[in-house]
Amino acid sequence: MRFGAPDFHLAEQRRLEAELMGRFGVSRPEDLPVNSRGLFLQAGEEGNRVFDDVFGRLFDRIEAQNDLVRSLAWIAPFQAVRQVSQSLAGTDFAHHRDFIGAAEQHRRLLQRELNGDLIFNGPRDGSTYLADAGLWAKMPPFVYHPPSPSAALRAQSVSSLHSPSG
Repeated sequence: MRFGAPDFHLAEQRRLEAELMGRFGVSRPEDLPVNSRGLFLQAGEEGNRVFDDVFGRLFDRIEAQNDLVRSLAWIAPFQAVRQVSQSLAGTDFAHHRDFIGAAEQHRRLLQRELNGDLIFNGPRDGSTYLADAGLWAKMPPFVYHPPSPSAALRAQSVSSLHSPSG
């Protein structure tokens, strides 16, 4: 392990390091005008597309299952009442997915800020870097605004409360 990264990242780190050294005309990583560990960390964040794709497909499947249950609620009306109740209480999957999305966007914002600080202020010699309180004071707090109860009700298919014949 180098820079605390698993071995499978080493090849990508070496490639990025060689590219940076060539770009800046230096022969050693410690001579770079930026902290390469911060760049490696930020490059790893670019893998968010994989997260978005995999979890997006999973969440779409869960929503499709919930849609199926809603469409059959005329057979078991309790299911319709349960889903509306969960939606109003903010405990249904739609609220969960909304919260996950907001939390992930905030995490990405914090990572960009932290990695950027490390890139431009971190030591070039591989020693430990501890940001000062000023960096943490700049970080925005996570503030979540859940969907309103009326939006939650609109998300529930009113047609699922009726039989397929109308």
